[in-house]
Amino acid sequence: MPMPSLFRALAAPLLTLLGGAGGPASAPGAPAPRAPAAVLELPMAMDGPYPVVLVALPGRDSLRFVVDAAAGASVVAPKHAPASGGVATNVVGAAGSAPMRMVPLDSLVVAGRAFSVRAVVQDLARFGTLSSRPIDGVLGQDVLARFDVEFDLPGGRLRLHARAEDGAPPRRPEVAWAAGMRCIPLRRAPAAFAVVDVQVGDSIVPGIWDTGAANTYLNWPAARAMGLSAENDPRVRASGSASGLEGQKVARHAATGVTLAVAGTPLAAGDVRLSDLPVFRPFGLDGRPAVLLGVDRMRDHPWLLSYSTRELCVGG
Repeated sequence: MPMPSLFRALAAPLLTLLGGAGGPASAPGAPAPRAPAAVLELPMAMDGPYPVVLVALPGRDSLRFVVDAAAGASVVAPKHAPASGGVATNVVGAAGSAPMRMVPLDSLVVAGRAFSVRAVVQDLARFGTLSSRPIDGVLGQDVLARFDVEFDLPGGRLRLHARAEDGAPPRRPEVAWAAGMRCIPLRRAPAAFAVVDVQVGDSIVPGIWDTGAANTYLNWPAARAMGLSAENDPRVRASGSASGLEGQKVARHAATGVTLAVAGTPLAAGDVRLSDLPVFRPFGLDGRPAVLLGVDRMRDHPWLLSYSTRELCVGG
């Protein structure tokens, strides 16, 4: 089975990507570009377990990219990447890490706007086994974190709201579903990762908000705090393993009857996976109760990840 999210790149070079301005550069003597739109909006649909949008690269339209707010950088399949060049980097995934190549993409077009990014080259063929068509790439934090991100799965839309200018007071963008919205502060985390308090049963534990994760995972400290056990517990069953970037395997179980909520809003019911995934380690969550919150628990609500106000909001 695939790992919970396509990848999380935590290598030091990626931390410099998040402050760059988006959009194409103007050639000398070219007309000044128009001011960027306040909101970039594009359709987003679930294909298997993945939220997918269409983007473009030069000469390649309608590429299918997974929207992954827990990916430290965007990803591109080898067939869409420059054949040579780039730099080596280390990518941390749910089940381990691996060295990979990072290449410049000078014109990644999202909702009509072009971005210059450095993307990780990764073979995504195995993720296509759970989607109707192959996945061409991943839209990660190097694009998403330049905006306040409205992740509206019920409405089938991804909206990227322009952030306030430097020095301006932080503001939360307006969304159509604001009337029933509840918000919770982001916890301190590396780069632009969203970590928030998640209610698991009667306890509050830190959770990684991961739009590229098909399933929700509790680590074993969180599972044991709820009284769950891998032995002689009718609520728990073996559930294969999570696969890493280079074929690493991490054993996992599944549990029934685990309730979750964010900002007081109950999330969708269903099984949760139980595993001490290596991805918890970079967040300092490998030895304490924690959860990786996947799309299986997000699908019934719209969400707003506001980097401007450092909060995560969920619709009622």
